[in-house]
Amino acid sequence: MASSANLSADSSAEEQETLSDDSHKNGKRKHTSDSDSDQPQKRSGMSMAPAAMDGSQGAAATTAAGGGAAPFSQFSEKSFRMMKQMGYKAGTGLGKTGQGRVDLIETSSQKGRSGLGMKLNELNTAAEQWDGAEERLQIPEVCSWLVNVHAEAGSPGITREQLDAWIRVGPRKLLIDDEHRYCEPDVLAQILASKSVFNNLGADDMRKARSKSNPFELIKSNIFINRAAVKMANMDSMFGFMLTSPVDRHGQPLVFDLFTPFSVGLVYLAYRCFREISICKPNSSRPANSERYLVCKWKLPQTDLIQRHLEDVNRQMYDNRNANIDTLELVSEEVLRADATFHRYVCDSNNAIGRNQIAALLKIAAFCRNRDLAEPRQMEVKQKCLALWKLPDGIRKFANKGDPDQYVAKLYKEWNSLTKEVCQVEKRVQNPELRQTFPSVYDWCFVPIGTVENAGKNLRTILLGKGGKEVYRFEPKQCSWIPVTEVSIELPPGTIIYAEIVRELQGQGKSQIVIHTLHIIDGLLLGGENIRRLPLRQRLARCQQFAKALNKPLKGTVADSTNGTAVTVQIRAKRLYGLHEIEHFFGSLETYSLKTGPPRLGYRVRNLIDPDRFYVPYGLLFLKETKPDYMKSLSKTRRMFYYYHVKTKSSRYPEQFEQANHEPETMALFEETYHSRLLWRWETVHQVDPEYGADRSADSVYRVDFRKYVRENYEPGVN
Repeated sequence: MASSANLSADSSAEEQETLSDDSHKNGKRKHTSDSDSDQPQKRSGMSMAPAAMDGSQGAAATTAAGGGAAPFSQFSEKSFRMMKQMGYKAGTGLGKTGQGRVDLIETSSQKGRSGLGMKLNELNTAAEQWDGAEERLQIPEVCSWLVNVHAEAGSPGITREQLDAWIRVGPRKLLIDDEHRYCEPDVLAQILASKSVFNNLGADDMRKARSKSNPFELIKSNIFINRAAVKMANMDSMFGFMLTSPVDRHGQPLVFDLFTPFSVGLVYLAYRCFREISICKPNSSRPANSERYLVCKWKLPQTDLIQRHLEDVNRQMYDNRNANIDTLELVSEEVLRADATFHRYVCDSNNAIGRNQIAALLKIAAFCRNRDLAEPRQMEVKQKCLALWKLPDGIRKFANKGDPDQYVAKLYKEWNSLTKEVCQVEKRVQNPELRQTFPSVYDWCFVPIGTVENAGKNLRTILLGKGGKEVYRFEPKQCSWIPVTEVSIELPPGTIIYAEIVRELQGQGKSQIVIHTLHIIDGLLLGGENIRRLPLRQRLARCQQFAKALNKPLKGTVADSTNGTAVTVQIRAKRLYGLHEIEHFFGSLETYSLKTGPPRLGYRVRNLIDPDRFYVPYGLLFLKETKPDYMKSLSKTRRMFYYYHVKTKSSRYPEQFEQANHEPETMALFEETYHSRLLWRWETVHQVDPEYGADRSADSVYRVDFRKYVRENYEPGVN
């Protein structure tokens, strides 16, 4: 396709990314060149030429023009002594009459498994063009933003008629040697020529030279599972950490050669959908490939039209995949050239990245020809980049197989002091006089729960993650850690969370399937990050990010409905509701038909990739935001929140606390929230009936009780 036309000589950037950096696999013998040997030549009846014994000396040794003798200083003392014992005299060859070869034997230049007489003239020519003195490293990288001049209207400002008119369809294009409308012709020609020199070179030689020549190679995948994650951390640093601490929506799709009109048109449509875009190539992306990233920020409203248009084009290209026809342009050249700012930005980006790519390819060619070359800055560059990107200098480690108690004691030294709180069983909400249970409506939040009892796959407890599938659950009665074997959970090392396994349902009726999912209720440690002292809402926000980073889409809708140990469960964090939002929560529930049993109220959970699912709540778990000694109340005169200390009987507004931030003194820690949690369990369907009032159980709480309590104790319009 025109959108992905690449030269085969490049071996495709993605393919080269997946090639192993190790030159020799396990079980394979390492080949050494002739120059690596330091053993003396055995005498034979044949005349032998003098050869240098050490590689560096031999590679540099030359003979004076006209058959003059090389100076003795070019030989090691040991080799010269051996040659002298064999009758060697300066300026003459070995043999009875000195008829042997006078010139030194050249170091073997054979590449890989190629023939002994094979000459790679293109490679040698390219290697001679490389000048190491001209290479400049830019740490950190300089990124430039292209501001959308059309964004003032608040929308892309493109109609469907325009999008359809811009498309050009034609014969499938397999070469890009003439695609220089958005770059300088000599830049494209040099890139293609630099790639073609590796056509006859073995992949192993290419990998070795690439690893030795790239100053950033030692960074590898760092602590992540692959290099792509390092690139994301690199770009996060480039753009002021806007990916991990965003100010608004953003996107960062990977793109390759932006020389083709199709690719440039795709970038243009993204440019019209966002207020700013940036085409960048991070240092962690190997400089010799065509990889670059398109980073977009501040998405405009009303972009659904362009999204649907691209979906239609994608469907059309898929239907024509076997035909000799392709979509060549998404946006006409006239439109692209009319936007002079965009056209100049793309051309400048292609030219700058292209020139760096040419230099990197020539450098690889030089390292292929001369195996003695090395990049001395790799370690220094690695340490500097990791510090800049805020990454540890380490590698991805395997799960710790040791005792969980020792692991927790080493990971979190304060755990033993928390066991008294975390060993407590949750209390029940059974008194209809809710004022006694909830003195202030502003202190409490709640989450819906999908687990009633801890049995089998139905778990609601504290979980410990040691890395991979080494996950343990905390048993309150024994105050010990027990391996989780009922379901397959994958958590990063250094993780302690309060969560439950929920039976999420997909579909309705007989086609309904069960998918077990991990729901995070609260967090103590997330991947080694201590969030214990953060307020409850901030802890849940961190858990949302944590779950989003770990969540993996299922490979199939029937990935697991019976055997939960076969597939790693998905992870999501609970949505936190304020106690005053309880009627809003009930209004969001929908009635679903179950595969077994009567219809029930279900809580819908949305997925970005997989179909939406739901689960049947069995109650609400109430979590207290404030510390046990404080009560958050609303001043009726000032219409402001204040904090009442139940022991000292004193009240203070937030600005009256000694510290500017009152949260450390008033907001509950993880163990305080966990210890004070309350469970409202729904034992009958009548408990959630909005108008039920007859035949009430004396020790049960109903929805009407909460509605009455909130109506009497909550002031609308104040948050």
